[in-house]
Amino acid sequence: MLIGLIGLGVGAATYLVAKKKKASTGAAATAGVVFGAGSAAVTALAFAALPYVLVGAGAYGVYTLVKGDEQKALPPGSG
Repeated sequence: MLIGLIGLGVGAATYLVAKKKKASTGAAATAGVVFGAGSAAVTALAFAALPYVLVGAGAYGVYTLVKGDEQKALPPGSG
């Protein structure tokens, strides 16, 4: 539902901007549909990836807390 509303809003705004710049109705409608559908697709992908991003960020936080301040590389001049 939210993804559809975002796509609809972007499409409508694109249509209005195109009409304000004196584009033909067909060109403005095409631009609105393309940009609305594209933004809805990107929003859907972002929402689908969000749980993985949150789990990854949490796991990285726990890892850095457990790992501590250990040396991660050889000191300069030891190679």
